[in-house]
Amino acid sequence: MNNEFAFTLYTTQTCPFTARIKVLIALKKLNVNIVDPSEIGFDKYKEIVSVVRIPAIETSKGIILVESEAICEFIEDQFPTIPCFPSDSMERYRQRLISRRADLDLASSLSPLGVMQQLGGRDERIVKMIRTSGRKAMIVLNELLGQRSPYAMGENLSHVDGVLLTRLHIIEQMWSLHDIGDPFEEFDSVKIYRKALSDNDTIASIERPYLSELTKAVAAMRSAQDASCEI
Repeated sequence: MNNEFAFTLYTTQTCPFTARIKVLIALKKLNVNIVDPSEIGFDKYKEIVSVVRIPAIETSKGIILVESEAICEFIEDQFPTIPCFPSDSMERYRQRLISRRADLDLASSLSPLGVMQQLGGRDERIVKMIRTSGRKAMIVLNELLGQRSPYAMGENLSHVDGVLLTRLHIIEQMWSLHDIGDPFEEFDSVKIYRKALSDNDTIASIERPYLSELTKAVAAMRSAQDASCEI
């Protein structure tokens, strides 16, 4: 690995877990080599990352690390010159809590979609489940975000903002795809927070390419969905 890079990051543009790492990279002003596994081929990537997971990083010592949240903590400890994690234990707990709730509640609220897609058609019972679980997740997030502004941890960006960025986009896009409605309609703190993220130059530089690829993927799903309805 080239010594001028802090490390190599293996990821794709659509990976929802990578935004948190990219936010940390930007805040710490790290020079990182970013490699899309598709560019080097599956076999080569498996040689490098035996568990074949993304994102993954290869350290300057050739050590492979996986799991985005654990990678973020490694980066914080390895490059402490610009600290991005709270030193206060309660603040660090809050940071972990928001990240955990996003990864569990927001993600799991969409899991019934897999069942509906397997069934091959719209099922109002499943749509109701998605609305209910999504609303529960949003209630928790809205309350957490309402305690601070403009970002998840307050005045300063943190990797948690990268966590929420992709989760919120996925929920919005998938609800739209399946005509479920607006997941943020009744949650003012979430709406204000999303605007603050998009208005931030650091976040916007990560958001734009991710959202571009995500909308392409969702458009392809919509086309496939429309085609199946015509059969």
